[in-house]
Amino acid sequence: MRLKLPLPVLAVLVVTGCQAIWGDYRVDDSALRPPEPEEPCEQMGYRCDGATLELCFMPPSNWIQIPCEAGLVCDAVKGSCRAPDSATSGGAGGTTVSSGGAVAGNTGGRVAGSGGTTSSGGSSSSSGGVAGSVSSGGSASGGVPPASTGGAGEAAGAGGDCSADTAGCGPKTPEDACPNDPLKTQPGACGCGVVDALECAVLRASLAQRFSFDGTGATAQNSVGAGQGVIQNALLTGSGALELAGTTTDQYVDLPNGMVSTLVNATFEAWLTWRGGAAWQRVFDFGSNQNAEGAQGTGATYLFLTPMATNTTGFVRVAFTTSGNAGETKLDAKRALTVGAVSHVAVVVDDDNNLIWLYLDGQSQGSVAFTGQLAQLSDVNNWLGRSQFSTDPELNASLDEFRIYRTALGANELAASFAAGPNPAFFAR
Repeated sequence: MRLKLPLPVLAVLVVTGCQAIWGDYRVDDSALRPPEPEEPCEQMGYRCDGATLELCFMPPSNWIQIPCEAGLVCDAVKGSCRAPDSATSGGAGGTTVSSGGAVAGNTGGRVAGSGGTTSSGGSSSSSGGVAGSVSSGGSASGGVPPASTGGAGEAAGAGGDCSADTAGCGPKTPEDACPNDPLKTQPGACGCGVVDALECAVLRASLAQRFSFDGTGATAQNSVGAGQGVIQNALLTGSGALELAGTTTDQYVDLPNGMVSTLVNATFEAWLTWRGGAAWQRVFDFGSNQNAEGAQGTGATYLFLTPMATNTTGFVRVAFTTSGNAGETKLDAKRALTVGAVSHVAVVVDDDNNLIWLYLDGQSQGSVAFTGQLAQLSDVNNWLGRSQFSTDPELNASLDEFRIYRTALGANELAASFAAGPNPAFFAR
């Protein structure tokens, strides 16, 4: 759904790994509400409302609400929906409304509510410095660290210690979570090393699955969602990418069942280096065919992306169907993937507005009307590099990363993601 933010295009931010142009975003406007008087949107950051992750943007404006999928819990500290065993949420009612003192001179963050790290009522008024945690009634002024049971704070105000990250300023404090970033002591909305911007924060908050190809062996690690990718007939070698030989090698990645059909709006994003070859290879193919799970055959329900189709153009194509190839909704890009170069591809399913969008290297390739739903897929075969159709070749490429977001991302977020690359600082956990 396209949401007009409650302000015009005001600024262009050029940041480390992320260029942000504020304006028009496809974010569910039904998930927005004005800030409550007792819960002001003070600084860009995250909080939890039960199982819903909330992102404060452009304080003191509204909150973006992103419901966590079934089985996941809200984690305000990390700014994501996480598996229960890895979450550190402050719990219902806990609020994180700060980037933790993102820029020297700003006041420190506040975390309140059940399970929060700091009691309400803490304050900071240091001049030109960064304040850390303060217990109820505690304060930091003039660069004097507060003494409290809430934990030692950090101040770099007049007469006090300078930022612990700045050269020549002495040892770093235990509270400094960004030791190589002179402007931050906490990751904030977008992570260490990146100026907090809405695009980075939305990408991080709406990330549902992130499969990387580090290490060795036959497992593609999922650092965000539940379930790992199982690599078939190939192995990771420690290079940071998965090499797939294509043709009839039957090399591919088998992702967990059901992770697509549970989504309404979604964005599917990949980085790869395509080495060319025959048409109808698959970057991804999620769905089913007339044969049993795990086997190829004739596609029945699917959402796929091919680096080169032969019909009409021979360009990149995305297709969706619940009734075989005769019932496809399809969209062709304006070109094929560049052979031998790292490419960024993204498919946006905007169910709220009944559209599918296609992006290559951060640039929109257009949209097509979409009357289906991801819930209609029988996604028992969620594959990277393999087609539901047994006549199609496997992918001849090097895969760097694959992500799924639970939001229909807009042009600005995808341009920022492309600029940041496959391993951006704002995804650091």
